Amino acid sequence: MALALDCKLVGVAALVWGWAAVCSASCALVGDSIAHGAAVFAPHCLRATWPGLNSKRWVDRFGRAPVQADTVVISMGTNEQRDPALQGLLTLRSRIQASRVMWIALRPQ
Repeated sequence: MALALDCKLVGVAALVWGWAAVCSASCALVGDSIAHGAAVFAPHCLRATWPGLNSKRWVDRFGRAPVQADTVVISMGTNEQRDPALQGLLTLRSRIQASRVMWIALRPQ
């Protein structure tokens, strides 16, 4: 029997417990503190964010199931110092199922 979940009510719990596969949304925010802060402006979106995460920790915390949404906004890479091969980013990218994916790029200083 498949679970019927309301992504707006379940939010992060859907991803933490691996329910994202049955919890599709029109939009999702994924990533580190930048995406976490941006989620304030998109409360209707599914959120898989946490301040200070690098991509490997994101996969460990949220990557049990794909993130499914029409549009996914990702902010990740700021905390990648310990993953020079960027394997975590490649794994994160493989967990996204969306029609549109946007990466937040910071302006060089």
